[in-house]
Amino acid sequence: MHDPPVRRAHVTVAARFDCSPSATWSRFVDFADGHVGPDGATELLAPGTSRWIRRLPGDLGVVEERSRTEDGVVAYRARVPGGSAVDDVDGVVRVSQEAEGSLVTWTTEAVTAPSASERERVRQWLADRLRTAGGTVLAPLTMDVWLGGYRDVARTGLDGTGTATWSPTTATLVSGEHDAVLVDALMTADEADALVEWIRGSGKRLRTVVVTQGQADHFFGLGRVLRAFPDAVATAVADVATRALDQTAPAHRSRWESLFPGRLPGSLTAPTPDPAGVVDLEGHALQLFDVGRIGDRPTSLVSVRHLDAVIGGDLVYNRVHPWLVGTDADSRRSWARALDLVEALRPAWVIASHRHPASRSDAARPQVAALRRYLGDVETVLADHGDAGGFVREMLRRWPRFGNRSTLEASAVALYTMGPPPSEADLPDLLPRRPQEEADEPTDLV
Repeated sequence: MHDPPVRRAHVTVAARFDCSPSATWSRFVDFADGHVGPDGATELLAPGTSRWIRRLPGDLGVVEERSRTEDGVVAYRARVPGGSAVDDVDGVVRVSQEAEGSLVTWTTEAVTAPSASERERVRQWLADRLRTAGGTVLAPLTMDVWLGGYRDVARTGLDGTGTATWSPTTATLVSGEHDAVLVDALMTADEADALVEWIRGSGKRLRTVVVTQGQADHFFGLGRVLRAFPDAVATAVADVATRALDQTAPAHRSRWESLFPGRLPGSLTAPTPDPAGVVDLEGHALQLFDVGRIGDRPTSLVSVRHLDAVIGGDLVYNRVHPWLVGTDADSRRSWARALDLVEALRPAWVIASHRHPASRSDAARPQVAALRRYLGDVETVLADHGDAGGFVREMLRRWPRFGNRSTLEASAVALYTMGPPPSEADLPDLLPRRPQEEADEPTDLV
């Protein structure tokens, strides 16, 4: 069984301003005005760096400390005076062009997930500040992230001992006032059933499921989700949809079944291709981008501008070892170049499909920077070590806080295999088989 879901604490409010981005920007960049209205107060503690904001007389308020400023972006950390670090909130204000005016997103992330009432209080606080600054606040849009735990795989470690694991996998629910879009539908039957209950608990009507990758861990749970929400449709960019359909074939299904015996849904459903590449959610656009083949697999991401976020599929990993099976030096360079798209979109947050449960943040910049360094280290370590064991040891030394050693070990075996790079079809052969699995009875391969 997976760990309980984690509801990531993202709160975002977007507003339109009638004036140009430069004029709008001047209202936020000096960090002097907290936009708290006539009953609130703002006191500069260090000009341009920190301010103490109170909404009402006698309110303890928060201290906002600016951590970064660049063109159109102010990033800060807010803390309650005398409070614990777990109560700190990271925030980003972004100003950009929209038609003849401007769009401002004010978005926050906390270490611990707030209750529904706390989250709404933060949302109203940000909305009131944007209105005070002169903006017209857009209809609410929220983002909740399910994070599963590590799942045992029917294989051992590289040395033939221990238990291999699959990296924790996310599913993301983007919700308007009434409707919602789910991004990715997980893999095992129990995950899919729990995901269905989680969506029902949101009180929203599921309209669309977007699949970012054509691998089992992104969509094998799709059929169960669609049966629970028959009015919803499932879509993906064309190459991902084709790959997903191929993965539902018995030969591919049997390989995944050998890794998760008896735990996959009895029947599988693939998404249909979306020629438009845009999903509308109550006037908010979710833009699908085809980023080509990453690790020999068609890959896409979803950009949600009004949340200042990208839902990144397997393009970005958050503090877990990336899956390198099927890659060579050229494809890894292409992967690094594909990260340029994330940087061009300039999101505050990236929701990676695979995320360490203890990772503190979904902030985009450190995730992209870490993956670029990681891919560079792969080339260096490959050149310096002649076997998979040496590669694993050195990568663990360089990246001691990254999770899921099993992914690193499977990647190492693949990288040191002679001949053409192995594909995902070779996955069951990349780690040793558990001895007791030899006697396993075959399961239904619908």
